[in-house]
Amino acid sequence: MAGPHPSRLSGSIRNFAATLLAAARTRLALLANELHAERLRVGRLLVLSVGAGAVLAKDAAAVDFVRDAFGHLKVIGFNGPSASLLDKAGLSGMFDEGVIKVEDTAGIQKYLSIAKQHRIWDREPKLRSPG
Repeated sequence: MAGPHPSRLSGSIRNFAATLLAAARTRLALLANELHAERLRVGRLLVLSVGAGAVLAKDAAAVDFVRDAFGHLKVIGFNGPSASLLDKAGLSGMFDEGVIKVEDTAGIQKYLSIAKQHRIWDREPKLRSPG
């Protein structure tokens, strides 16, 4: 019995190559999305209205969001009304150089400057005991 016809073989190779190319493009797109998402996760900025701070302090998901950001060593910017949310998350007395009040231009500039570090590594030993 003879092998496959050469034209069928080249078609199969083209289909295989097209499948590999599509998979590579998909992986590149996923990587680009992941990098974009990481840029967005650099810090957490909690600028809330007076009413929103009190409402979110009663919302378990919002409280967990703040706890997670602190536990993941993120920079957290906050204004006066969002302080109640930080209190509810148990962060009172735990503020460090990565928890910044941003109620004026100086505070915003400080937040942006520190957020470039991505994480506050000095916070980690205060949160976790070594193995």
